[in-house]
Amino acid sequence: MAYYGARVASMSTSPIAIAVPSGKGPIMFDMATSTISNGKILQARRTRHAGNTAMFVIDIEMLRPLAEFENEADVLAAVVKALPRQAGFDEILLPGERGNRTETVRRKSGIPIPKKLWEELSGIAKSHGVTPLRAAAR
Repeated sequence: MAYYGARVASMSTSPIAIAVPSGKGPIMFDMATSTISNGKILQARRTRHAGNTAMFVIDIEMLRPLAEFENEADVLAAVVKALPRQAGFDEILLPGERGNRTETVRRKSGIPIPKKLWEELSGIAKSHGVTPLRAAAR
């Protein structure tokens, strides 16, 4: 992404990912600090990227019983889901819900791969003597 005031990109995004356990599975938050995630930019440009990572992991059970924490996370999730919705919204989605739903669909029906990328991957496979799988009909 570009520094404030710059016209060109000069640094990677600073993604933020947080996962909180709940009784119904983790509530996940995953975002980029730029307008578009760097992964999408990289896929489009087909370049290499080097970045730094800082990771903090908290063992909740060192602070309190996990079941108690998960119950409170479930209560908070229910409160958020019950908030008044803006016009045009059928549901308030918690962080990670959209991705989880996409994963469920893709596990059943496959992952869509753009034609150009499929052709590129097939070319790489063939250059290494590997017969690529056939693309499924859409």
